[in-house]
Amino acid sequence: SLMMLVMVFNATIVTRICNALVYPLCLILLLFSLYLIPYWQGANLFVVPSFKEFVLAIWLTLPVLVFSFNHSPIISTFTQNVGKEYGAFKEYKLNQIELGTSLMLLGFVMFFVFSCVMCLNADDFVKAREQ
Repeated sequence: SLMMLVMVFNATIVTRICNALVYPLCLILLLFSLYLIPYWQGANLFVVPSFKEFVLAIWLTLPVLVFSFNHSPIISTFTQNVGKEYGAFKEYKLNQIELGTSLMLLGFVMFFVFSCVMCLNADDFVKAREQ
């Protein structure tokens, strides 16, 4: 709510704050992911779930992925600011920024999740399923 209030009055402040936050976040995710590599359980790569388990995992994961990438509250203000700055090239620049940031976010987050999952052993998966 506070960010939206600031956004209404001055988009430049919010943009600078977000720019200051995004790179440390990406760096932290990358460093944690790399730190976990020595703890990976190689056997996890060869576990093949049944079709039912696979579909269930996708079914439970998909809403989390969709909502984690939801940035619709800020998109209209972002579009207006890009339009002011780039004029006739607005659509091209919007698509370029959106693609770049989405791929970066997906890459860092998925590598982090993959690294965390690879550290778990079979007992950890059983405990998680029971909860």
